[in-house]
Amino acid sequence: MKKLVMVCGLALGVFTMANAQTENRKMISPEDRAKKQTEKLAADLKLSEAQKAKVLDIYTAQAKEQQEQRIAARKAQKAERDKRIAQSVENEKKLQSVFTPDQQKAYDTMKAERKAKMEKRRADFKGKGHRGLHDRHHEMKKM
Repeated sequence: MKKLVMVCGLALGVFTMANAQTENRKMISPEDRAKKQTEKLAADLKLSEAQKAKVLDIYTAQAKEQQEQRIAARKAQKAERDKRIAQSVENEKKLQSVFTPDQQKAYDTMKAERKAKMEKRRADFKGKGHRGLHDRHHEMKKM
């Protein structure tokens, strides 16, 4: 019985998480998510009040842990991005110390062209999803 509840709970959790992601990305609290999961499971399995309370405790703990993991992951991504930016700034300073003024102007022009090309590519792909990459691949083959 325990295994059945855990399997159903896990399946319901996965379904609920997938469903929550598609509903306009609205963020619901861990407690609300746990209540919703518990109500669904209680209706499907006809749980007693004591079982509902235990299931609610399990789902609440799970939802809070998942929220903490998401927050930690976002912080780690931001820290990594900040680290890459700082590294890039440091490398730019090193390059500037090596280049002559004429070389620096040419380098700045190259960077501006690269940036414009990248922004154009982003604008071309915006709204296309993965199909944008597919279409670009076929365009490149034709060349």
